[in-house]
Amino acid sequence: MVKSVLRIILSGNTGAGKSASGNVILGRTAFGSEKGSEFVTKFCQEESCTIDGRNVSVLDTPDVFNKSGQEIDLEIKRLKDYIAAGPCVILLVIRLDSRIEDSLTVMEKYEGLFGEECFENGLILFTTDNQTGSNVENLKNKYPKLLTALKKYGNRYHVISNCTNFENRHKSRIFF
Repeated sequence: MVKSVLRIILSGNTGAGKSASGNVILGRTAFGSEKGSEFVTKFCQEESCTIDGRNVSVLDTPDVFNKSGQEIDLEIKRLKDYIAAGPCVILLVIRLDSRIEDSLTVMEKYEGLFGEECFENGLILFTTDNQTGSNVENLKNKYPKLLTALKKYGNRYHVISNCTNFENRHKSRIFF
């Protein structure tokens, strides 16, 4: 039996680690990624791979809501076209050491565009540069908006380290 394509959208603010997370999921360097808060991803970019016999498509997005005029319209159209092509998972990528509440504004904007159904199959993907990660439970207590966001996502979240070399990484098993 052929498994359906797993389609993933990486959403979040500039510098959240969307591209690096996409590279971890794909198990290779497919998306340009640099540490910091500079714009690396300028437009939506799709890359694919096969993991455990399943085709996986990953859409890396720029900080869509940090664009202007025609640029934002074009990127939102690309997002809508990707979503219209079939079921997908929207990952809200949040850097653990960032301003969490600022990161959650992206979630609110996606909800405004696509409705609450964007949370049904999604999850929050926390990114970190270290192997040990951070305690998400502590963050829940510190940021009430984070607790609300996690509830919208059915309390689904994962912490991923984007710091190791690909040679030492195995493909992410977030969904498998």
